[in-house]
Amino acid sequence: MRRSAFALITLFCAACFPIAQTARIDPGLRLDGGVTVIGDQTRHSTRQGTDFITYAVPSYGFGHRFEIGAPVGFYAEEGLSGSGWFGSDKNSFVVLPYLKLAMLDSHSPSHLALVTQAWLFVPANVGLRFSRDLGRWEPEASFTYIFAAGPAGDDPYITRYQERNQMMLSWSVGATIKGARRTTIEVGVLRNGYDEVTGFGQTGEIISRRTLYDVFVGMRVSVLGRR
Repeated sequence: MRRSAFALITLFCAACFPIAQTARIDPGLRLDGGVTVIGDQTRHSTRQGTDFITYAVPSYGFGHRFEIGAPVGFYAEEGLSGSGWFGSDKNSFVVLPYLKLAMLDSHSPSHLALVTQAWLFVPANVGLRFSRDLGRWEPEASFTYIFAAGPAGDDPYITRYQERNQMMLSWSVGATIKGARRTTIEVGVLRNGYDEVTGFGQTGEIISRRTLYDVFVGMRVSVLGRR
């Protein structure tokens, strides 16, 4: 029972990549759909497939100051080549609730928001997003610190976020196109640094520090609600 509970916690905490967001907050209910694609490189001498995250995002804005959302979807660690669902078969159900707080006056053409995603009360990532209103579109930029789930166990869920002494940061640039679907598109880089066992010596494991830079692309589209 304890193992099952721990596995469930790991499932949600390990899928901690930030979904596409806007820096702007508008009042009212909204339903969005989105997808993020993250390139991956060889880790632990094993070739890794491209990650796909697909999700639906119901959200509500309290005026122009505060927004809550509850993205739900699937994380495919090995892309379309993964088989089955959950755990070691590389596909996982994810729930990534977030809070977004506007940091600037609502009348300003510039928008700065503090965004954090979590599992229940456990932070998954925290970051800043900035945009500038240019009329029909808003260029945007973001910086996010991503929390690691600790070293992978016997049955890791999403291994990208479960490494020894891991530190992950992401940067992105993009734009929101105003219109019928209010589409947000972003392109960024995930910096993933961790300790990797590269061999064994007379005194034990040989540890090397490894840092990967993986490109990601995200898109979020309004399905229902404010435009």
